[in-house]
Amino acid sequence: MALYESWHGLNPEYFKVEKAENLSYPPHIHYCFEVVAVLEGELNILTDGINTVVKEGQLAVIFPNRLHSFSTEKQSRHKLIIFSPDMVGHFTKKMGSKIPETILFDTVPTELFTLFKNIEQGDSIFKVKGILYTVLGIFADEKKFLNSENQPKHLSLLYTMLDYIEKNCYTNCSLKTLAESIKYDYTYLSKFFKQNIGFSYNEYVNMIKISHASYLLKTTELSVLEISNRCGYDSLRTFNRNFKKYTGDIPKDYRSLNATEEEIEFNKRGIYKES
Repeated sequence: MALYESWHGLNPEYFKVEKAENLSYPPHIHYCFEVVAVLEGELNILTDGINTVVKEGQLAVIFPNRLHSFSTEKQSRHKLIIFSPDMVGHFTKKMGSKIPETILFDTVPTELFTLFKNIEQGDSIFKVKGILYTVLGIFADEKKFLNSENQPKHLSLLYTMLDYIEKNCYTNCSLKTLAESIKYDYTYLSKFFKQNIGFSYNEYVNMIKISHASYLLKTTELSVLEISNRCGYDSLRTFNRNFKKYTGDIPKDYRSLNATEEEIEFNKRGIYKES
């Protein structure tokens, strides 16, 4: 299982190229656009309760702040680019609160798919913006759009909980504090979250923390202890135990297997900054 990196910076020119096999990650929301190209096999993307099977040679577009998850039943290999809405500011402003009825391209021009799958992290910002504007422009011409403000009540509550986790994950993020904050019964929220996400509240929070930790291990030279503290762990022992549980490796081994000099150098130059 590929551990999806859910943390992404809010730098106006932020983009991140991710490549992996057999992607799987639970429901989550964040600020960025995502465009996914399936290079082999099939990838399931569940968006606001609607499952879309993305097959080899197809593209899918996920708008910001949409509840979505990934799963692979047999085998998949993908390329995913996640980017700030400010990267495509004119498109973002034009869309406003609208969301597409479906996330899948009806028809993907071969040249467009090739351009997208060949984007690399070191490419110029102008090249990347040009390709992303082209992808979104063609996608928008194909689609009918809905107003995202008309959401079912249960999705509204779920978004509130996920938004709270995103903002407080590395400080005081207990379910008790959340329940008091939004004036809901603790037991009700616990059951509600498990029913809709598939994981307990505490398990989900730990997954988000470890996801961020994996990102920091790959892209910074911070010590394991510093990363543990930044991700909200008071105990290094607990951090190490949870990290191995969700990634299969201890932090030190994960870094040696996954960190790249290029990503670390990008971070040093301030291309990706924490908000």
